[in-house]
Amino acid sequence: MDEPTNDFEREKLCYEQNFLQARSLNSQMVQIPIVSITLTGGLWYGGVAVKGIPELASFGLLFLAFLTNLSLILSTFRVRQVFKCYLDKIEEFCPTSFVNGKPNAARRPLLQNNSMASLLCFQLFLAALFSSFAAMNYYWPFGSSQFVGYLIIAGIVIAFLVLLFGWTSGAETK
Repeated sequence: MDEPTNDFEREKLCYEQNFLQARSLNSQMVQIPIVSITLTGGLWYGGVAVKGIPELASFGLLFLAFLTNLSLILSTFRVRQVFKCYLDKIEEFCPTSFVNGKPNAARRPLLQNNSMASLLCFQLFLAALFSSFAAMNYYWPFGSSQFVGYLIIAGIVIAFLVLLFGWTSGAETK
């Protein structure tokens, strides 16, 4: 490939590469709901509808659905975060022609910025909670109280929220 001869050519080349990367990330974002539906539906079917499997297997499949949905939430926000970095660079190249998705007179201000990713993550979180509820209430295979299981679920959800929102013990992060 030929070297760019001037700054504009170099910037143009970077713009084109950034745009290609952004399109690739957009494709990944589009696939997340499909992956989540397939995984969650398959795990729920295996855990609930398949006859003759041990309760421990049903519990494990539903618990895996719980963990999978939490992981997909983190993946969704991470892909969206990287996608936004590419959009920022694309906008930097020509701010006057950049479409940011914010109309001048927004009818639904809540449906701006990361609203689609947030709505998807909310649905994934509900699916995760449903999976954990079903696992604990219908397929708890251990002799001890279900309370122990709920404590484990609560701990995982708290750890998940710390990962998602980056809470720290007062220390500032850079």
